[in-house]
Formats: sequence, structure tokens, C-alpha cells
Amino acid sequence: MRNLSIPPPPLISPSTAVRKKPKVPGKSLIVPVTLGKRALTPFLERDPTAYFHIISKDTGFDPLIKHLKVKKIYAQREKSLSEIPYVRISKSTTQEEKIEAIVKSLTSRGQARPRRVKTLMNTINALFMKTLTEKELSRLIEQLRAKKYISIENENVAYHPPIIQQ
Repeated sequence: MRNLSIPPPPLISPSTAVRKKPKVPGKSLIVPVTLGKRALTPFLERDPTAYFHIISKDTGFDPLIKHLKVKKIYAQREKSLSEIPYVRISKSTTQEEKIEAIVKSLTSRGQARPRRVKTLMNTINALFMKTLTEKELSRLIEQLRAKKYISIENENVAYHPPIIQQ
């Protein structure tokens, strides 16, 4: 694992781990951001599919992130390293932790939640870096139903509290 950490924040961590499994697990690079998009150029040349996590409580990076997304460069701002989905989800080992992570993810989506069962399964699988089997996905969907977080009718998904706010 090769890490370079140069304080002070704000920091940016480009990592392909969020989009796909890295060839070397845990490989990431942390560099200070002072030049905006220009600081990302060397990483984009090496891996055009890299996913950049900007770690900052400052919302001043949001216009940069919006610009990057328009240019089809994957980027997201997190308040801390522990909010990066790969870091948070990779710690989920039990079924209960997985259900908790799924509920949190679906809640954060607002109205942009999956409407069909197949889309929900794909969303959950993507949340866990596409490491789940069809059987595991079905079991997680059934647990969501059993806990009454979702209901399914004719392949359509309806959400219930705590996923939706009443």
C-alpha cells in the first residue's frame, strides 16, 4: 500500500476502489488540493475511471465537483474519510450491518431511490462493490421486506420508515 499524506486539509483521495475492486486492495493516494482540477490531471492520465473523494467540511468544493461531473469525472465530497462508501461499507460484515448500510444509503437518496426490484438489487450490489451473489442479494431484499422497510408488488418497490420520512 502506497500512501502519501501531506497536511493540511482539505485533502483529496483518488481511488478506483469505489467504482471497481482495485488490483491491489487498499491502494490509495492522498494529496493536498490547491489547484483544483489541475491537481487531478496526473491521476486522470493514469486512470481515466478513477473516483475522487474530496475530504472537506467546506462546501466551497461543490462547484468544482459539479464541473467534474459534467466532464464525466467521478468525484464526491465527504466530510471525513469514514464517510467514503468503500471504507464504510467494507466494514459491514454481519447481515444487520449490511441492512443498516442499505437503509442509510436508500434514505440519503431522497426521491431518487430505485423503483423496481431489479434496480434495487443492482443498487445494493453496487453499494457492496459488486461482491454479493444473487442469493445474498435476495436474502437482503427479503430481510428488508421482513423488517417492513420495503414492500414489493408486481416488481415495484415501495419504501417505508425509516427509509422515507413521514
